[in-house]
Amino acid sequence: MVKLVYKGSFAIAESVDAGVIALTNEEETRVLTILTIPEVAMKIKDYEQHKDEERIGAVDVLAKILKEDDAARYEIEILGIKGVGLKTKLVNVDTDRSYLLQIEDAILLSLMNGYEILTSEEVIKNFSTPYEGGMQRVAIPILTLPDRLLELALQRAVEDEKYEDASYIRDEIKRREEKAKNANKL
Repeated sequence: MVKLVYKGSFAIAESVDAGVIALTNEEETRVLTILTIPEVAMKIKDYEQHKDEERIGAVDVLAKILKEDDAARYEIEILGIKGVGLKTKLVNVDTDRSYLLQIEDAILLSLMNGYEILTSEEVIKNFSTPYEGGMQRVAIPILTLPDRLLELALQRAVEDEKYEDASYIRDEIKRREEKAKNANKL
């Protein structure tokens, strides 16, 4: 398993409906970029900056309950499922019982309680991108982009005359449209 390190979260400046959470491998050679809504990215960033403040959200309460159970040890595992994306589970290390949860909540739990975040080499290979240090720019795998951001990426690639990129993005849009059309036939 590969241990991941939380690097930060932020809202995407050019987008009103997307935020990013970045996790790197320990060597800081690869970054797993997780798209979310800006409010969630900013909630995680707020927790980073104000760790000692009392909160009453569901994840906050769950973190307190889990922390009080000194006997149990937990870790976060990120799984990659082709055609679906990333799934996350909270795993009791001693009993091997696991619980699916949203990736944003898992990362928040990790930050609150110090749980390790782990993933497989395959997830790193298929879902991460090279990490070049800092959080000024991160690459986001095209397969993880929501349709709206994919359309914006296509528009920007055409405007910047990056026609090869535009072709690749167009092909992904067509693939998604075909997949949706086939799903509607069932």
